[in-house]
Amino acid sequence: MFYKTNLQVRISSSGINYRWVPFNKNFKIVSFSEIDQIQFKTYKAIREFGGWGYRIGIKATANTVSGNKGIYIQFKSKKKRALLLGSNKTEELRNVLNDLANKNIVNYSEHD
Repeated sequence: MFYKTNLQVRISSSGINYRWVPFNKNFKIVSFSEIDQIQFKTYKAIREFGGWGYRIGIKATANTVSGNKGIYIQFKSKKKRALLLGSNKTEELRNVLNDLANKNIVNYSEHD
């Protein structure tokens, strides 16, 4: 049996929500209060994480579908592994994160 999967990422003024459809019914929620910094990142899925999908790398957990761009989230708690969320809608991500940074809601930098 084959399923078409996709990674849904939603960003609001309270945090970042993501889930894998059809595997996760509910979104996983990352509150902005947990986040130290968010960076726009160009990544190498195979070299850094061994491929696409849900992957656990040396420094971060990756959730990617295709492509090589996404957001890299570093948490305030150093016990928590960083999180990479890949996206094909990079301009939308940049616009939303820039808006939130301008409102001092999130610490975001555009390192490509």
